[in-house]
Amino acid sequence: MENFQRELDERPARIKFKAKVGAEGLERYVEWSDMCDFVEEQIQHEDKTWNFRKIIGHRRDLGPRDKPQIQIEWESGEITFELITEFYKDEPWLLSEYAQEKGLIEDWERRCPRLKLRRHAKNAQKMMRVINQAKRQSY
Repeated sequence: MENFQRELDERPARIKFKAKVGAEGLERYVEWSDMCDFVEEQIQHEDKTWNFRKIIGHRRDLGPRDKPQIQIEWESGEITFELITEFYKDEPWLLSEYAQEKGLIEDWERRCPRLKLRRHAKNAQKMMRVINQAKRQSY
């Protein structure tokens, strides 16, 4: 492997891949190292999960027995709908903050009684006040 890497470094013309870029379908050649860097940025965690960027929406057309779902934008660029019960396991604070901003806490807690969204939202507000006070005192 070291010999292969050394030979690649010594050659001015490196291995390139043809890739489509952008909506116009422009094609350009991408160097091997650039392609590897891109793939490494998109690697899953050991538990087969991805980091998410943000919550971008939620399902509004729920039936009476349907569980709420949020729309997530992942680091991989993929956008999916996930059950709030699954997302709550890892990120209860963010889910609570989103639900509060959108006025969904009451409905979601009624549909999923085990979730304590209201409590997490209240604690998040307290935490932000403490952080802001600490910032003011440090100046």
